[in-house]
Amino acid sequence: GQPDLLIRTWEEVSPQTASMLASQDAIAVVTLGLVFFIAAFGIVNTMLVSVFERTRELGVMRAMGVAPVNLVGVVILESLCLGALAGLLGITLGLGLDLYLVQVGLDFSEALPEGFDFNGVLLEPVLRGQIRFTPIVLTAMFLVGVSILAALYPAIRAARIQPIDAMRQE
Repeated sequence: GQPDLLIRTWEEVSPQTASMLASQDAIAVVTLGLVFFIAAFGIVNTMLVSVFERTRELGVMRAMGVAPVNLVGVVILESLCLGALAGLLGITLGLGLDLYLVQVGLDFSEALPEGFDFNGVLLEPVLRGQIRFTPIVLTAMFLVGVSILAALYPAIRAARIQPIDAMRQE
């Protein structure tokens, strides 16, 4: 006497939507990769300028007995602090925007008072965001890693400074 029921996942019902979402994730990864590449280039540039401007100071530190590995640590720590500050600023601004989208949302009610249809699913006229902490944490951790890796070349350059040559520079 029970009617036969067919239960399917949304991916089975709408494979086009599942494919579109997978493509969107791939595009997001490529975009983030590009952003991190640009950020790494900026960090390398900033740290190289910092090393060049402080060549004399780093030479004095070497002459006073600071080991090259400690100079590497100083440059990497400085880069890590800059990366952490940038990450904190980005997360703060991003969470502010996310909170706005969660609480207020994007209101399409004037143009579409009854909502709109997407692949047979009726959506509300006000679209609201959702905060997912895993991508935020992973992005922040990746930023820290990029900051450290980008600082390696300037740090090694700082460690190779010869005290006598560095103190001669003006």
